[in-house]
Order: sequence, then C-alpha cells, then structure tokens
Amino acid sequence: MQGVLTPEGRWSLVAERRTSHPFNPETPSTCVICHLPDRKAPVAVFNLPRALFLCALSPGAGSDSRLVEVRGTGPGPATASPTCVAFTPEAQDGLDLLVGMASGEVLLLSLAGCLAQPNGGKPVPAAIYNEAGVDTPARAVSVQWIPGTNGGSFIATHADGAFHAYHRVGYLVLVPRDGAQGCGFHRGCTIPQAYPARSVTPCTSLSVCPASCLHCSPCPLAARPLPPPQILGQSSDKWLLHRTNSEVEPLKMVPHRTMSALSRGCSVIAAMSPAGDAVALAGRDGRLAIHAYPTGACIGGFKSYYGGLTCVAWSADGYLVAAGGEDDLITVYSLVSKAVAAVCQGHSSWITGAAFDPWTASGTPPPSPEATPPSSPRLQRASASYRLASVGQDCQLLLWEVSAPAVRAATRTHSVRSWRGVKSLDPGSFAALRRGDMPLVGPLVQQRMTADPLSSVTVSEQDVLLSSYGGGILRLCRAGRTQ
Repeated sequence: MQGVLTPEGRWSLVAERRTSHPFNPETPSTCVICHLPDRKAPVAVFNLPRALFLCALSPGAGSDSRLVEVRGTGPGPATASPTCVAFTPEAQDGLDLLVGMASGEVLLLSLAGCLAQPNGGKPVPAAIYNEAGVDTPARAVSVQWIPGTNGGSFIATHADGAFHAYHRVGYLVLVPRDGAQGCGFHRGCTIPQAYPARSVTPCTSLSVCPASCLHCSPCPLAARPLPPPQILGQSSDKWLLHRTNSEVEPLKMVPHRTMSALSRGCSVIAAMSPAGDAVALAGRDGRLAIHAYPTGACIGGFKSYYGGLTCVAWSADGYLVAAGGEDDLITVYSLVSKAVAAVCQGHSSWITGAAFDPWTASGTPPPSPEATPPSSPRLQRASASYRLASVGQDCQLLLWEVSAPAVRAATRTHSVRSWRGVKSLDPGSFAALRRGDMPLVGPLVQQRMTADPLSSVTVSEQDVLLSSYGGGILRLCRAGRTQ
C-alpha cells in the first residue's frame, strides 16, 4: 500500500506496525496524539491488548518508539489489558494520561514518566480509580478529560452502561509535612495544599472546596509557578512524579467520585464537546444522546437505522456530532438545528472509528447567523464543508465531505437559538429516519488499508493514524508535509 489519494494530494505511508494479536472485538486499539511542552514532536499513544505503544511523530520516528506495560490491581489478564486512553495538555502537575482497563479500572499516569521508561518498562500509576472494580467491574469503554478543568476532572463509561464523573480532590499529590490541610487561602477548602502557607492560617472546615486550587480564581496559588517535576523512570519507584520541595512529601490522591443519572443499561462510548459543556453518548441500543454537562439535560440526539452505535466524534467548532455503528452508516447530527444533517453511506461492515478533520475544511460564517453553538467563541468558526474520516471492520478508510448546503437545509427546517435552558428531551423518544428520508452522502475517498479490521482513526495537522484490533498501526503523512 503506497498511500491514499485525496483531493489535496497523496497521503504517504510513513510507518507501519504489523498486527501482533488475534482479533478481539472487546479490545479495540485506540490512539491519542499528545503534545508535551518539552518535546518538539508530538507523541502518539496507542492502547494495545497487553501494553501501551508510544511513538514520536517526527522524521525517523520509527526508532523512537517503545512499549510500556501498565497494570491495575489484582490478578488476571484484565488488569493488564488497556482498552482506551486519553490525554490532556492542561494538567499542570504532569499527571496527564488516563488509561481505561478491561477490569474497569482507570489509571492515572504521567506521559513524561512513561517516556522515561525503557522499552518494556512498567510505570506505576499515580492513582487508580474504580480500584478493583469497586463501582463496576465492567470493561472501560471510553475515558475523556473534561476541557477547562486543568486536568482536574474526567469521565469514564463502561461496558455495562455505567457513566462516572471523577474530580481529583488531591490535585497535586502533596501535603505539608506538619499535616496541615486545605489550600490555606479558601475557607472551607480541604484540598491538600501544594505549598506551605506560612503567613495564612490553614482552614479547618470539613467541607470540600468546589474547585481545584490551580483553577479556582482568585486563589493565589494559581499565580505561583510550579517547580519543574523530576521524572523517576524506574519501575520500582512508588511515584512517577515527585517534586523536590523539601517541605512537602507525596500523598496518594483520593478521588471524589460522582455517579450520574446518564448511565444506561448498555455499553456506551462518550465524547466531550470541544468546550466541555456537553457530552455525546453513543450506545449499543442505537441511540445517540447529547447531554449538557454537568446538568445532564438531554439537548439532542437520534436513533440509528438499526443496530448499535460504536463510535462518536465532535466537529472542532462544536456544531456537529457524527456517530456510526452496526448499520454501516455514519449519521451526522447538527446540534444547532437539532436535526440529522447527513447520512454517510459506503462502508460494508460495522463502523468502528470516526474523526473530523478540521485542517481540510474551509472556513465561512456559521450555518445559522441567529443560532448560538454550544462552543466557546475561541474555537474555530463553522466551516463551508466538514471533512470526516471513518474506518470499520471492512478494513477500509473512507473520507466524507458534508457540505454547507446540507447543514443549512437542516438549520432552516429546525432552527433554535440555543440549547441552554431548553427542556430536557427523552432519548427513548428518538425515532430512526426512514430510508427514503435520509440525506445520503457518498464517500469522497474509499480505500482498503489492511487485511485486519480497523478500530480507530486519529487525525492531526501532519498525520493520520489508523489502528487495528490486533495492534496493527499505520501512520500516513499528509500531502505536502514533512515526512
């Protein structure tokens, strides 16, 4: 396979990792692209059936890669089988990588600490959520950081339909040696303090501060620069991240867990909106439900033509949500119009991964001037066309283009100003479109990539990464980019 011919030019195959495990539909390989401030090239993190695969996306990156083994608590292969990953560049304490496990546990790690490991290293998690399946023993299906929380909150969904929201109470893993509690600046805050408060009397109330010290304005800690972390790369170290301040000592984080009414009775995969104010839940019951976060009000959604949904993705501007699954279709839903904008037809088997490509869409004003999108004004504006990539168990990569007329037509039919304040909808009332009413869209590009079923597609400005269920990886470099 020489590459993929697209309207913008040929995507060249730069690197390939062969399949190393047999097909297992319960352990799909997924990918997240991570940007670290002290590294020029981004790092791709893949969860394989028995390890994490780390690869630098730079010229000659084939040699700058390694496998690291992660393990939760307890015996058995499920505690050593990662099923999903998530990364945030916002975490100011260096604990920025989440790994969901087949045992249901969620591990919190430092990506810099993992990169400091040798090939085959075994980094020790800084914290384990849902430890030993105390909340649910079902496999973790998806983990997502919540944007705007500085790495302080994330969500996780499981194969039994459970939806959990986690808030890191012990944000910096550090407390003063004298045992004083609280940030020292907020009355009623019991968050372990990052620095000794020599001139401020520590608070004594047992109530919990509603926000982490690092993003709770006007907390003076937010203006204090953090000392550079010292990464300990040995597997025998109890902590991967340790700060050299002699007046503090490490303390294991205690998670504050919140059960949500968003849980369903079937496996669901979640995707947070770019602004962090909505979450899309695609379930094996065939329903995509979009909920305002954190209120939980259902603000939109649809039902698949038939079968369950297995993947979901947001557009970069927060206007569109795409979901695909067992009906071999990708349905693109407009959150502005509360209607289906397009149905992409072309796959010949279950769809397993989808991702919007904002680097090939042309920018124009939003599709409805009077409509307010559920996204931050700092995000890019709506596009004249939206490029979408998808992969499936038919081993194919397909590219789609949802044009502005399709989005605007749906907007004119069902236009609303905003979902904020709208009465919550009932996801059980969503009805599937009849075949004749579907706004069908054909593929722009269609190509068979491997002999193994594909499980995910991830796009960046430079690369397009594909992974298969058996641990195979393809790295494609965009036309005109440095290889």
